[in-house]
Amino acid sequence: MNKNNSVDSEVLARLRTLMALERNYLAEERTQLAQFRTGIALALLGPSLGSIYYPLSVDFESITFFNILISFLFAFITGLGIYWIIKSHQIVKNLRIKKKKVKEKELAILQEYPEVCDFLMQCFED
Repeated sequence: MNKNNSVDSEVLARLRTLMALERNYLAEERTQLAQFRTGIALALLGPSLGSIYYPLSVDFESITFFNILISFLFAFITGLGIYWIIKSHQIVKNLRIKKKKVKEKELAILQEYPEVCDFLMQCFED
């Protein structure tokens, strides 16, 4: 086997590994963005339900156990939504940093091995 061909195969294998890692990061980012949207919905649901429930409640003078329970439920839903927003935002930020590092490694490999870069460009032209 040709030594140059072996090096090219090894470089292509490293590039495939980096591209697979990038695809995994993209999938994880999509998942976190879905959690972010769910968090926004939950954060807005609690106050919205509260603004509907409290004017419709009949007895304003007495604070019943049920009203306290409903208030805690609305607060919990809102808090859970805010927690999911913050958590998913931090994870997405970290994933974007990791994706940037993967891109930099891919670029470094392509600059180090211009023949592999030419080979990949030929694949896109066909």
